[in-house]
Amino acid sequence: GVIEQKDEALQQSDAACGAQTQPGHAGLCEKHYREYLVSLINGSSIDPAPLFNANELVLACRRYQVEDTRSEAEDDFGYYNRLLEKLMHEVPLGDKVPRKK
Repeated sequence: GVIEQKDEALQQSDAACGAQTQPGHAGLCEKHYREYLVSLINGSSIDPAPLFNANELVLACRRYQVEDTRSEAEDDFGYYNRLLEKLMHEVPLGDKVPRKK
């Protein structure tokens, strides 16, 4: 199990997580399994943007202030591909997670 630092009676101690594990989660509770997956994703510089559906892509562009105006002649395919390209080039993954070029 995962050892956590816990605050107990004005002191900190190291103790096992103790939360229930789920089958298929490498013996980890849900919280620690998510942390584990995020560390694998970040360590491999995996970009989630190509997995976004159209709505998620537009929302991500707005969240990160990527220009998402659509031209009149632009079809859906061209618009979403352009947004994906802009999002991936203009928005970093994180301070310590470089994008793979």
